[in-house]
This record gives sequence, structure tokens and C-alpha cells, in this order.
Amino acid sequence: MPKKGNIPWNKSKKGLQVSNRKGKTFEEIYGIEKSNKIKKTISMGKKGKKVPNRKTGYNVSCAICNREFYVIPSLFGKKKTCSKKCFKLWKSNQAKELNYGKWMKGRNISKESILKREKLKALKRKEIGYVSPMRGKPSWNKGIPHTEEHKKKLKYKRGFQVTPVKDTSIEVKMQNLLKKNNVKFEKHKYIKNIKHGYQCDVFVPSKKLVIECDGDYWHKRPFGNPLDIIRSNELRAKGYKLLRFWESEIKPMKSYDLMLKLNKIPNRSKL
Repeated sequence: MPKKGNIPWNKSKKGLQVSNRKGKTFEEIYGIEKSNKIKKTISMGKKGKKVPNRKTGYNVSCAICNREFYVIPSLFGKKKTCSKKCFKLWKSNQAKELNYGKWMKGRNISKESILKREKLKALKRKEIGYVSPMRGKPSWNKGIPHTEEHKKKLKYKRGFQVTPVKDTSIEVKMQNLLKKNNVKFEKHKYIKNIKHGYQCDVFVPSKKLVIECDGDYWHKRPFGNPLDIIRSNELRAKGYKLLRFWESEIKPMKSYDLMLKLNKIPNRSKL
């Protein structure tokens, strides 16, 4: 090492120096015997095997299959698996232990954090100078009424959207009673044969039977909702059988009470 203040002899010659090995193979530099040994050590190191007569590196056991493999000093403590398959298994196990993606489950984002995000977005837009192309312009379909064909398409597609997603307590009880008695049924089946098409609560295909579970408040007990009366008349006109139960009837109901009413209705083949 040169002392402080002294200039090294090769400072100006650094750019002019050219190595004699440039553009030559291992055989030309070291000879055939030594070049074969070098190639073997390189291939073994790439495959993760123990390299003979090598001072650097460590042999580590795999975290999944406990197989020994060679690790370079820079990767010691970081590389914990011997192959890609083991790495995938190790990562999935680690994710289960740490519960990735579950820490926000059941939590709502606060209003303060939402406002902060909006302010940051606004600042970024100002910096870039972004202006929306639709700013100050009305929507292209404003004031244009839907055609009858378009209305039919919308109605048909909305019929297959299950709303609400979660079944009510009385609907769940009715489904459980039917399951106990081994009665095959479909829930939220879209009935499109009638004028006021809708999704019925429960449909029994063997009897062509529609079962409706009406809440006391929402369906206006004891008089009934006028739309429900229209739909029930339309269903009977199209050959459907109908059973309507109030909430107060379903709650104390047992499987025996339901089967008494179902047995009175004949099957589809006997109609």
C-alpha cells in the first residue's frame, strides 16, 4: 500500500493496461487438465452441490426436505431451500404463520385515511398538470331514454343477480327443513314466464312448486303486498303451485308441519 501523500506508480497507466487473457478459453490459459477441473467446480456450484477443495462457501440443510446444499458466503442465512419446489412450500408455510392479508379482515378504513389519500392524489395531479377530458361536460347518454329492447336485456340480466347475497333467517330455516326431508329444491330461481318476473325464495322442480317466505313487516302482514298478490295470480295462471308462509308461521314450524302441506300437492308427472 502506498503511504499517504505518495502517488502510486500505475495511476496514469491504469487505462492503458490490457490483460493477456482477454478473448482466450480456459484451455489456452490453464491447459486441458486444469480447465476441466475449473469447469467441474463451476457446474457443481451452480447445481448446489458441495465443491471439492473450495475454502469459501457453506453446506446448509434445506428447511423443507433437510437435504444438504452448497451456499455462497453472500447468500449464507438468506437462502434456506435447495430448489424452487421447496422454496414455494416454504413461502406458503411462512405466509400461513404470519397471516398475510388477514390483519385487515373485519376492519374499515377510517375517514381520515381516505381524506389523506384523496389529498395526495389531488397534489400529484396538480404537479403533473392533469385535467380530466370529461371535466365540465355532460355524459353522452344524458336525457336519452332506453329502448324497449335494451330494457328487456337489462331486466333479463338483473334476474340472475342474487339480491340480497345473504339469505334471511326464515329462508335458511325453510331450506334446512327441506334438506332434512330429502326434498330437492333450487333457491333464488329466476321465473321469467310471468309479466312481473322475479327470483323466488325456494323452487321445488319435482312439484313445480314455488315457496315464498314473507317477512311480517316488509310484506305487510296480514293484508299482503299488492305486488305479491299480482305475482301469485300470474304464477297460478302459468300452472305453478304456490305456498306462502309468514315469518310468524315459519319460526315455530317443524319438518312434520311442512311435509303435511307438501304431500297434499301432487308431483309434476301426476298432474
